Amino acid sequence: MPKAVEQINVAISPAVQIALAGGDPYLAANLAVFRATMVSVQDLNPADYPILAKVQDDASLLNPAQEDNYYIAQGVLPWIGEHRTAINILKKATLARTWDFMPPYFLGFNYMYFESKFEDAGHYYRIAADRVGGKNRDVLLDHAAKFMEKGEDPETAIQFIEGLIKSTRNQGLQQFLRVRIVRLERLIILRKAVTRYHQQYSRPPSNLNDLVESGILQALPNDPLGVGYRLDEHGVPQIIFQIRRVN
Repeated sequence: MPKAVEQINVAISPAVQIALAGGDPYLAANLAVFRATMVSVQDLNPADYPILAKVQDDASLLNPAQEDNYYIAQGVLPWIGEHRTAINILKKATLARTWDFMPPYFLGFNYMYFESKFEDAGHYYRIAADRVGGKNRDVLLDHAAKFMEKGEDPETAIQFIEGLIKSTRNQGLQQFLRVRIVRLERLIILRKAVTRYHQQYSRPPSNLNDLVESGILQALPNDPLGVGYRLDEHGVPQIIFQIRRVN
């Protein structure tokens, strides 16, 4: 018998896999997932990581609803530099498994953590929320709002959060979401002030206090959640967002 690591040194085309499985794409998908589970990442050369990703991506083409495949993909691929493939697999699982909140939940996390695409993260957390009930739904709705407010368009985020408010009967969550809208409205005030500052001085401010010292603002707006605002590397005001990342 070949060593387990040798089972993942080549990616077989989906058409060939179906032929080898007697024409059954679901069996072919199961066999592909079995190949992926036979190896440990510690046993693989980093040059073989794309092959492992291709094997699992092909399995998602053969059977996008294969549960083990998307679980394994999320548990392994993003952490070995193959998060884009994991995202592709999870997108197909989200469409195929309309009752399952986990694929869109993982998708939202990946977009937030690996790509800093917060609007996409908020979108998929909203989908995940709509597939569960009770307190879990409220938690996911809150996270969807949190990610959307970190995006590039605060006005779109406000509209999104207003939709979330209408989608829940939890009055506590509704109030908290309204507070998020207030912090976004104050972010818009800061961005408009920076635009005026740039027009007046032909350069961005070096810090937010420049907006007050220049007389454009009488005072800096407070973040109602107490976290605060900052200027990014381009001089654009952003809501402070802190998350630990694995190096």
